[in-house]
Amino acid sequence: MNKEHESKIIKLIAKYKENLSDKKEFEQEVYKWQLVERFKGRPNLDAEDFAAEIKAMNYANLIYMMSKATLDEMAKAEPEEVSKIFRGLFDEEIDLLERIISFRVGCAVLYKKVNSNNNNSVHQSEREISVYLTYHYPERYTFYQHDYYKRYCDYLGLNIEKKNQKFIHYLELIKELADCGGNVKL
Repeated sequence: MNKEHESKIIKLIAKYKENLSDKKEFEQEVYKWQLVERFKGRPNLDAEDFAAEIKAMNYANLIYMMSKATLDEMAKAEPEEVSKIFRGLFDEEIDLLERIISFRVGCAVLYKKVNSNNNNSVHQSEREISVYLTYHYPERYTFYQHDYYKRYCDYLGLNIEKKNQKFIHYLELIKELADCGGNVKL
């Protein structure tokens, strides 16, 4: 990483830490980490009633509400198939790009099968995938939102990646940001 890039990251971290010292700012963010703690390691792929396991998941506003609705619908109709799709997403032996594409395609195909009269989207984007991965493996992943990713890339003077590769790039940028975090003093 070049010095200009590092300098921008350090300034951003300092500003973020400053904002977190404001109790209101912190309170607006803490619910996310409470949800992660509550649902860590889930969904349980071996749950006896996988449809109920999916329905019990609370994502608050971290995913699009239609994403949750389509996921619940698929799990109700085909719980074993949804469990299989999630098993693939959570398989760390497989490249992340391959898992993202496989999850999205698997959900799209299953949704069409379950709801053949509906031509609507299944609403399982990189944002939703990031939340599922973060809940399941919070030590490895974090939440992704395209707007934040785009603004961060703009701030750093970087190009955004193609569909299905944005979350992966975002993770790389977040790791870089975390590595710089120790250099910030208040």
